[in-house]
Amino acid sequence: MPLSARLLRLRAPHLAASVVLLWAPAALADAPTPAPSKQACIGWNTEAQSLRTAGKFAAGRALLLQCQNPACPGAVRDDCTERLDELERQQPKIAFAAKVGGEDRSAVTVAIDGTVVATRVDGRPLLVDAGEHRFTFTTEGVAPITKQFVLREGDRSRSEQIVFEAPAAVVAVTPPTTPTPPEKPVENTPPPFPAPRTEGGSVVPAIAVGATGVVAIGVASVFGLTASSRWKDAQDLCPNAGACKTESALSQKQSAERWATASTVGFVAGGALLAGGAVLFFLRSPAPVTSGRLQIAPTVGPQAAAITISGAF
Repeated sequence: MPLSARLLRLRAPHLAASVVLLWAPAALADAPTPAPSKQACIGWNTEAQSLRTAGKFAAGRALLLQCQNPACPGAVRDDCTERLDELERQQPKIAFAAKVGGEDRSAVTVAIDGTVVATRVDGRPLLVDAGEHRFTFTTEGVAPITKQFVLREGDRSRSEQIVFEAPAAVVAVTPPTTPTPPEKPVENTPPPFPAPRTEGGSVVPAIAVGATGVVAIGVASVFGLTASSRWKDAQDLCPNAGACKTESALSQKQSAERWATASTVGFVAGGALLAGGAVLFFLRSPAPVTSGRLQIAPTVGPQAAAITISGAF
């Protein structure tokens, strides 16, 4: 027998074994799932009813879906389908809407009792077991929110809005500036009120102002005498001028009031000019002052009387 034939003959059993080993896993993977037994189908249906009574709708729903397997008896499948319809009508549903800073947001993760059940809130309701549950809502950029909700059987249209607090705005803090120290005052700054001078200043302005004050007082005295005379005439025409309605008496009374007003103004102006002359005399400037002229003009009108002082010195 040739050598090559002997080698092939020796290797044949090993090749056969390798083929068997390689085919076995593939055959196992393609093997069909064993069909549930009748007892398993009945057990799923019975257990689903117990879970439904306990309010565990999600677990009961899963079992009712299993017992609808085509391998289960037809009567069992029909009963599971009917029970599933009843469960879906009774299982609570809740939908959520989220807002951040007044704007809608759908990218929100929802966890019920610590288990994540959704990563978005887009108006579609979530199936939840009846009872009290803790809902935690998380979204990017803001603190999470936790709320407690009590869901009841048959609650199919409940909707809740979750409002997240807007992130606080970043406020730039400007460091305080160091205040600039005040400038050092000049040493030779003159006092607010100049010191009295006893020599070297002109006394002409002081004398002029004081003389003007004397003249104003004199004119005011004349106005006062005129006012007194007019008032006396009004009294002669009508002793009771307040009740007398004669035109001449009223005219004399009004004229007396105007002259009295002018006299008062003259006395006030004269007193002010006398005081100003005294101030100028004691606080006169060392620089020479060119004297000028002052004019005093009394004015008496139909409604008022006054003294006008004009000019310069």
